[in-house]
Amino acid sequence: MAPFGPVAPRTPVGYALRMRDSSIAKVQWGPRSAFAVTVGCELRRLRRERGYTQTSVAAPLTAAFLSAVEHGSIVPSLPSLVLLLEGLD
Repeated sequence: MAPFGPVAPRTPVGYALRMRDSSIAKVQWGPRSAFAVTVGCELRRLRRERGYTQTSVAAPLTAAFLSAVEHGSIVPSLPSLVLLLEGLD
């Protein structure tokens, strides 16, 4: 029991309520999700099509990071994804 009595469960309000009801909140975006694997496969396809190495595309990130993205092991942040896409230009 909390020092001031029992704590009632919080009811979502505002933004949290809208997100709970949205479709995007129900999708799993974590490692090995369909999203992560699709992003990784597409990045690998584009990189190989253009004949680039992981090191050249990943800079200033690491080739290990790009490898993990390509295998769907991690979902890159938006800024990281932008850097990777700029590396493909």
